[in-house]
Amino acid sequence: MINMKNTKIIKNLFLDLLGKINRNIDDFLHDENEESIHKIRTTSRRIEVLTLFEKNSKK
Repeated sequence: MINMKNTKIIKNLFLDLLGKINRNIDDFLHDENEESIHKIRTTSRRIEVLTLFEKNSKK
């Protein structure tokens, strides 16, 4: 069974990876597909907002 500590670690690793992708996304896609860049960044921001909301609701 997955415990909350492992879930938190996995979520943090995933968010860290998304942050790294966001920082380098222009290099990956070479500005050829701006719509894809926008979709990925928007999705990442939604995840970050949900994570912040979750952290604040636990306080």
